[in-house]
Amino acid sequence: MKKILVFTDFSKCAHLASSVSIEIASKFGCEILFVHYMNNVPDGWEIGSLAFRKGYANTYSDYLKNSCQLAELERSASDEKVIAKSKLIYNFSASKLSLFIEENKIDYVIMGSHGRSSFEEFMMGSNAQEMVRHSPVPIMVIKREFSISKAHLIFISDFSAEADGAFNKLVDFSNLIEAPISLLYVNSTKKNAARKKEDRERAEMRMSAFKSRGGTSIQEAEIVDEKSLEAGIEKYCSSKTNPVISMGTHGRQGVERLFLGSQTEKVVNRLVHPVIGLPI
Repeated sequence: MKKILVFTDFSKCAHLASSVSIEIASKFGCEILFVHYMNNVPDGWEIGSLAFRKGYANTYSDYLKNSCQLAELERSASDEKVIAKSKLIYNFSASKLSLFIEENKIDYVIMGSHGRSSFEEFMMGSNAQEMVRHSPVPIMVIKREFSISKAHLIFISDFSAEADGAFNKLVDFSNLIEAPISLLYVNSTKKNAARKKEDRERAEMRMSAFKSRGGTSIQEAEIVDEKSLEAGIEKYCSSKTNPVISMGTHGRQGVERLFLGSQTEKVVNRLVHPVIGLPI
């Protein structure tokens, strides 16, 4: 990991994300790029003359305020001997994220999130959900204070072959930060008894293979019976200290997403624990 992208809106959650990024960068010698995006900016504003830009008083005022706050984040990183730069970007959307990450040679994304209610999520989604869906690199979403040095990584999956890539990325991260990994499969109680038994046996077999591949990073493998994925995760994490939920992301779009959704995006929105989305 060489370069971390941190999206910030200067909220409390965003500052928590910035603190975690500085902690990681300080420990492993990474560079940070702090980014704030201003939307609804008039076309050509950012390349216009000073007089032209000042003509849009509210936009210019926001520009000055945001620039100062980005400079403060750079100073906070510098205080910890971390190389950091910042960038204001305009009229940005998550659909542009992949190109932005490629152009800026980003290895990891960290951002804060407030989450939304289920109704708000259905109607509008959230910035974090959008970013998780479009990110081609691992992305960590943070809602509350925690220290990466005490993280306990929880890999939630069906442990099919499709999850291999995401799991490998998590093992690499685990080795980097020296954090244990627990494997978790949530077996829905809404299924009939025969289906539950069949799924449990299949999960046990698959998890055994993942556990062997993870080596000494793997602390345990558990199957939890619950009515929903979120309920199963909450039940398991209730007995853990500093759990960090880790899940593969599919990047589903359009009609496929409407019907299939993304379990990772739902977890990002509805649970308070930090979440790492790992592209499959």
